Amino acid sequence: MSFLSKIRKFLNFGKHDVTTSIHIKTLIVRTNDLDQSKRFYHNTLGLDVLRDHNNSVLLANQNTLMPLIELRGPSKTSSTRYSNANGETDDRLNEPQYHHIGFLLDNKRSWKSFIHHILDQEIPITGTSEANKTISFYIKDPDDNLLEFYTKKETKDHHHYPTRNFNEGHDIEWNLKQVLDTVDDDYVTSTYHFEIAHLHLQVSKLNAQTFRHFFVDGLKALEIESYHPRTLNFKMGSLNILITEVYSRRHNPRMTRQNLEPIIEFPTIGTVKKLTNDLLDLQFPCDVSKGETRTIVEGFTFVCTCPEAQLVAKE
Repeated sequence: MSFLSKIRKFLNFGKHDVTTSIHIKTLIVRTNDLDQSKRFYHNTLGLDVLRDHNNSVLLANQNTLMPLIELRGPSKTSSTRYSNANGETDDRLNEPQYHHIGFLLDNKRSWKSFIHHILDQEIPITGTSEANKTISFYIKDPDDNLLEFYTKKETKDHHHYPTRNFNEGHDIEWNLKQVLDTVDDDYVTSTYHFEIAHLHLQVSKLNAQTFRHFFVDGLKALEIESYHPRTLNFKMGSLNILITEVYSRRHNPRMTRQNLEPIIEFPTIGTVKKLTNDLLDLQFPCDVSKGETRTIVEGFTFVCTCPEAQLVAKE
């Protein structure tokens, strides 16, 4: 950390950090088959349907009214007009390349039970992995989106699982045997709570300066150390965003072209307005409408909103 950064940190000590209130409110998933995706997210994963009309399905965690996933059917065009600080507009098609989306389960009990649920539904588990403090497994939805379901490990479990194992595209249920053998009937539950807490983006060429401008200078995120080359890691409250550069020009089976749009919620409309001004000053294209700001960063679309935006939309 530079001397200037230390001074800034000292001056800001004790002040409210707005990033602690930032989280992904909803993830928009554009699908080729709306009915099939609805069956997967509603019947298979167990999300409740809040709204189903006009080529869109809004789903939430069970027994809540908080939207989590919004499925949108095929549209004739995905272009949106954006304006920059000079008022100039351009049309851009959005085809972000997400490595995967991470759903956090609140405890190991729910995570273990959810594994049983997925196996009962005969959904292939395409991979497992373990980090220093988390353990995960992966599946794919009908549009080939890679979904990670993970939980935080307890201290006593640090050495109970393989160090690292990910074998994309193959059924590796045998790797879960040690986990499943420890699951008692008391663990089984029919209700699961998911939080979108991790986004992994992949790019063919990492433009570190642009991403730092957006996440650090614009969203005021904290950049944390990454142990891998050509990788950026940002933290905003409970949200972690990882950006990696593809190491080979050959096809990477773990990277699929996906139409995803994270809706990031800020605490107040004032913070969204300030963010918009900051993004325009940084020359990011912005589409501002009804209290929300939509922008594109290196081909990825981000929507920034707040609870007050719903009131603004009704005016």
